[in-house]
Amino acid sequence: MSSMAPRRPAFGLSIGSILASFIIIGGVQVLIAGLRAPLSIGAVDLVNWIGKVTHTLTPLRAAAPIHWSGVFEDVVLSAIFVATGLAIGSWLRRDPR
Repeated sequence: MSSMAPRRPAFGLSIGSILASFIIIGGVQVLIAGLRAPLSIGAVDLVNWIGKVTHTLTPLRAAAPIHWSGVFEDVVLSAIFVATGLAIGSWLRRDPR
């Protein structure tokens, strides 16, 4: 091996790949936060339906209404974060030749 050969960082990690992973993780967190309200409404409806069928459960109280504009905003923001993280990751992994 020549002394002019580029050194690879330990574990093949670089600051850029860590940054890309944080951006992707942030996008997933925004997606989870955005889908929390619709999923909770669906879970309450499912439990109430099961209670009607079995006649053993007391119905749960319905949650607050969903603001769909906020849900769509979070989903779009999540897609932007994930796409940005993937773009940075693929840009860092490109062949330098």
